[in-house]
Amino acid sequence: MIKAVIFDMGGVLIRTVDHTPRLSICDRYGISRKDLEGELFFSRSTEDAEKGLKTDQEHYLTAMANLGIPAEEEKTFTDLFWGGDRMDYDLLDKIADYRKTMKTGLLSNAMKGTRKSIEERFGSIAYAFDYVIFSAEIGMRKPNPEIYHHILELVDAKPEEAIFVDDLLDNVEGANRVGIHGVHFKNPDQAIAEVEALIAAG
Repeated sequence: MIKAVIFDMGGVLIRTVDHTPRLSICDRYGISRKDLEGELFFSRSTEDAEKGLKTDQEHYLTAMANLGIPAEEEKTFTDLFWGGDRMDYDLLDKIADYRKTMKTGLLSNAMKGTRKSIEERFGSIAYAFDYVIFSAEIGMRKPNPEIYHHILELVDAKPEEAIFVDDLLDNVEGANRVGIHGVHFKNPDQAIAEVEALIAAG
């Protein structure tokens, strides 16, 4: 029996639907989107920020320096980088429906300022979740086993009683390795269909 459903945030609940702002950074500084997103999402600095070892600003300034972007343009840079992101409120409402019959969790690799930033930009998401976990706040990040065990303890579920949805295959595989049912998010309809099938299978 499935007792808990756990969702990632970036790339799942919040997705980049308009790439124009991000591409404007690339055009202005002559850098590729791959390099831009690599510095922000997949660098050593990213790991440190998502473990809470450095502030959001320290991470942004490190990325900007590596990309050749002046530090004084930090606000413009961050506003543009995140400017095309949107919250999927339909998916959020669906998760809130799950909460009526089971525990729900958000498990995200994210920096220290994420909770405040999300509330300011998109409003509270607390109505959909029993637990909202951002990696920097607890000093551990996906796909390390400890973070999955941490949220399993919170939702009071054994691994086989939980489903985890993430857009990054490494994180899905990390969940699978501890025994959680992993769903690789590609789009909302596909992900919900897989979640529903797992719930129905018991």
